[in-house]
Amino acid sequence: MNLEQSLELSGRLQNAAFAPARVFVSSNTNDFAAGATSAAVHPDLQGEFAAAGLEFFTSLRAALGSLRARGQLP
Repeated sequence: MNLEQSLELSGRLQNAAFAPARVFVSSNTNDFAAGATSAAVHPDLQGEFAAAGLEFFTSLRAALGSLRARGQLP
């Protein structure tokens, strides 16, 4: 349910030309990642994430690092 809501909200923001990055963070690699040790989103979800402009991360540290590298966080 959290993923569905995140995809819906991110898609709406995408359609409204909201420019800042949006991320979905989950350490649940069994359900969301391409493999148990992968940091990439599962291939079955790639299209939905791309359409919604949502990025997947398996750790908050990685998500924050990515946002900082793009200048979206101090």
